[in-house]
Amino acid sequence: MLPPRQAPKSTGVSAANLATGFRFLRRLPGHLRRPITEQEARAALSHRLATRQAALLNLLKERVFAVPESPYRRLLAHAGYTLPDLEALLQTNGVERTLQDLLRDGVYISIDEWKGRKEIIRGSLRFQATTSDFLNPHAHRDVSATTGGSRSSGTLLLFDLDFIRACAGETLLYLSAWQTAPMAKAIWEVPGGGARFRLIKMALFGQPPAQWFSQVDPHRSSAGFLHQWSTTAMRIAGRLSRVPLPRPTYIPPTDVRRVAEWMAAERKSGRIPHILTYPSSALAACLAARENGLDIRGSCFTLGGEPITAARLQLIRSTGAEAWPRYGAMECGPIGYGCMCPEHHDEVHVLADLHALIQVGTAAAPHGFPERALMVSSLHPRAPFTMLNTSMGDCATFSSRSCGCPLETLGWTTHLHTIRSYEKYTAAGMTFDAADIIRILDEALPQQFGGRPMDYQLIEEEDDEGRPELCLRIHPRIGPLNEAQVTRALLDALGQPSRFHQMMKQVWLDQVAVRVERSEPCPTPGGKILHLHASKVPPAGGRT
Repeated sequence: MLPPRQAPKSTGVSAANLATGFRFLRRLPGHLRRPITEQEARAALSHRLATRQAALLNLLKERVFAVPESPYRRLLAHAGYTLPDLEALLQTNGVERTLQDLLRDGVYISIDEWKGRKEIIRGSLRFQATTSDFLNPHAHRDVSATTGGSRSSGTLLLFDLDFIRACAGETLLYLSAWQTAPMAKAIWEVPGGGARFRLIKMALFGQPPAQWFSQVDPHRSSAGFLHQWSTTAMRIAGRLSRVPLPRPTYIPPTDVRRVAEWMAAERKSGRIPHILTYPSSALAACLAARENGLDIRGSCFTLGGEPITAARLQLIRSTGAEAWPRYGAMECGPIGYGCMCPEHHDEVHVLADLHALIQVGTAAAPHGFPERALMVSSLHPRAPFTMLNTSMGDCATFSSRSCGCPLETLGWTTHLHTIRSYEKYTAAGMTFDAADIIRILDEALPQQFGGRPMDYQLIEEEDDEGRPELCLRIHPRIGPLNEAQVTRALLDALGQPSRFHQMMKQVWLDQVAVRVERSEPCPTPGGKILHLHASKVPPAGGRT
């Protein structure tokens, strides 16, 4: 059980941090000594899919109505729902229709309410909540992790090894669906909780990665004591269990060739290198392979953590490598794995045994969400947070088509595609969609001025008086450019969709300073290269 319900405030040394680290070291070997088989993973998946209704009812009983301080309990009471009401609804309507009814009646949590940046207001009901109010009281605090920190320093999370074990079974089934030659697996992530999460997952089914590449130097990382101790404890537990786990190897941006060389060597040995990483890192490795004449044909990537665009995938695949998307959030774990017969470049199968997802649609427009906004409800009893119609700030398009992909035969029949954050970028009172910015940076500017996806990036800044500024960072390899022309092209592209966008563009011309900087795109503290990056984090920023 969790100790008193308060979110960790820092990653410094404390009695609670030490207790978490030693609990992790004590519990992990027992899990590693019981590797998950594919047969076990399939049986567990089938059971969870068959008991989704019971899982949601359990969530309501044990993590909402049994927790007096639960924000969801207050929302349900305000909407007039009792536990017997909800049990009857589930029996009649099933999981997703029941969640739609609850959403319609105001039972949901937005990303700003989740983060404590905004009061929860539903009619006469008004109260404040923080992330700690949504912690799962039945989950152990075993493995530390941190949210990505795209626009803040990130939030410390703690995962239960039983939950990670369930996620490991999903990963095993996903990897087995490739049905290819022997794989040499690697992860390419910073030495934080997300990387440990994935390392442990693969170790739990007896296939730990051979390599752990890192975008940041682990010896100079700003990770706190809990993260560093957890990494050490993980490797010690691996030794005790005879499951060797790699240490992180720093790959600076100027030496990405080392990853490409490892891939080429594995292909020459008859193995298929399969790297779990960010799209920007995968693209950098593929370009390094091309520039250095390295054969990486047949290599595989599983990509997440950044927007996956068609332009990036096209460049990766032009080297003979293959890439599939994954979708998830640190707050709730993996949500979807890439369809192997896709109609859309970022199409994934929803892991419906771990989560229930609904789309807002037109009925919830008064609540301020876009129609394609996703609401997540957690179904696993040891998920780190209790989620009931919780928005993580993303939107997507649903599809229930029959694709014939191996993942469909597992029972994952719902698809998502065109997955994007629906949060906006606002300056001088004018707002642009994140999707428009991605399109411009990955497609419009490269087409007009040359370069590739990942060569252009917008940096949010403020001057000394707090006025908004934008820095358009352009990779030096593109060569000489007329900076005024590039700036004008950026603003013209932002103003294209409608007359309203034209008006917003004019306001930006008048009030927002835009400058060009010739340097490589800036990574986040987590090593991601995002299209829009905040160099100065505002007091109440966007999604982490």
